[in-house]
Amino acid sequence: QLAFSNPHANGTFITLKSQGNVTITSSASPAIEASSLGAAGGTSDTTGNNGMAAVITLNAGLGATGTPGAAGGAAALYPGTVVAKIINCGTGSGGGGGRGPSGTEGATGGRGGGVLIIECFALLNFTGTINAKGAVGGTASSRGGGGGGGAGGTVVILYNQLTANTGTISVLGGNGSAGANGVGAGGGGGGGGGG
Repeated sequence: QLAFSNPHANGTFITLKSQGNVTITSSASPAIEASSLGAAGGTSDTTGNNGMAAVITLNAGLGATGTPGAAGGAAALYPGTVVAKIINCGTGSGGGGGRGPSGTEGATGGRGGGVLIIECFALLNFTGTINAKGAVGGTASSRGGGGGGGAGGTVVILYNQLTANTGTISVLGGNGSAGANGVGAGGGGGGGGGG
């Protein structure tokens, strides 16, 4: 399984690029785990963190043509010209923290899902599972409210040619947890990136 740790407070972007073929399959499920890599949930009686949005990748300009057997010229951008690739996506926002009678016993909200971008220049063979789900809200203690679930993340796969696509991608938001001793559940996760 390809998994990640230590996400940023506002969520983590993962970008995988290949100039050749890409095969996504694994005996482990999921093959790629990007769940709970989004924005952190709120602590007791606070809102969750907002997810980060938008990725802009600037590409280098074209190099000058070289004669046979000689190196090409240096890359240069033409004045006033920007060559770019824009992928609109966002990490899942964190769930709200639960509220307790004194505002201190609420459970922490679930973390949102991360962003996974895969770029395949050649053939894509996808038969595995990819997750970028939001986490379930924290369990309430004593008298507090349960934490809200984190919002789902985003998965983007760009490819040149598709060989097989029987894989599964899940970007579900996490559920909020019930409150303890009759106290209501925490607030739901904030809106985040969708699959």
